[in-house]
This record gives sequence, structure tokens and C-alpha cells, in this order.
Amino acid sequence: MRDHQDFRPNRRENPPPFKGGDGFSAREESEDPAPMASALQAAEALKAALESERRLLRNPSTDAFLKVLSQKEFLAISLKEKLACALETGNSDIAEASDTRRRLKETLIEIQALNESNRIFIEGYLEYFQDFAQVFTRPSYPSRTGERAARPPYKGLSISREA
Repeated sequence: MRDHQDFRPNRRENPPPFKGGDGFSAREESEDPAPMASALQAAEALKAALESERRLLRNPSTDAFLKVLSQKEFLAISLKEKLACALETGNSDIAEASDTRRRLKETLIEIQALNESNRIFIEGYLEYFQDFAQVFTRPSYPSRTGERAARPPYKGLSISREA
């Protein structure tokens, strides 16, 4: 009879490093002596990218926006890896760890709020452009379900039959 073996992957096994658009890896090759501080730095960098995204949403520039999106994706992956490392290793200096942990938690809350406000702004843009695009589509064309849509009522128009 064979011995029972656990085939689940080792949780401490490191995934291959992510290569960002600039060729740098999200996980650094050397061990960081302060993983919580490293996670805080990554969180602050992601927060800065989200603030840049917010500015670009208000004053659109396609090239800059695409650059910020790839940067934001890279930083989010980096933050995820650094948080996982910080949770696994812990920190021996309790005073430093509690202050860094508090600052990290505050930064993560700010990141969540920024990301949510950017999401709402983007959804507003999408809704606006979808409504704008409907102006150019004829509602009498068959819909995706095959039924013909009714024409919308004419708003603000009146027809007079006076001669």
C-alpha cells in the first residue's frame, strides 16, 4: 500500500517573477530585510499611480493613460507578492512592525477608496459614450434577441396641424 502524499503545492514555493512592461521583475531576487516596509513602499507607489490615473481621467491623454494602466497592473502584482511575503515572514521588531502595519493598513484603505472613485468615474464615462452612440443607431433595427425595438418618444417636439 502506498503512503498518503499531499499533492497540494507548497505554499512557501515562490512563483516565477512577473516581468513588467519595462522588463523588471515584480519580485526582487534578494530577500528584503523588512518585508512589511517593502509592502508599504509598494502600496505607496500603487497609490501614486491611482492618483495619476485620477488626474488623467479628468484630463484625458490616451498614451499617458495606457502607460499608467500598465504601471498600475505591475504595481498591484508587486504589492500582492510583497504582502504575501510580509505575512509569511512576520517581523521581529514589534514596535516598528506595528507602526508600519498601521501605515500600510491606512494606505491600503486609501488605495481602495481611490480605486473605487476611479471605477465610478470610468463607469460614468462609459455610460455617457454608450448613450451618445445610441444617437447614431436606429432603434428600428432588430435587437440582439431578434425583436424590433420601439422608437423612443420624441421629447420636446410637437406637431401642429394648423394651416
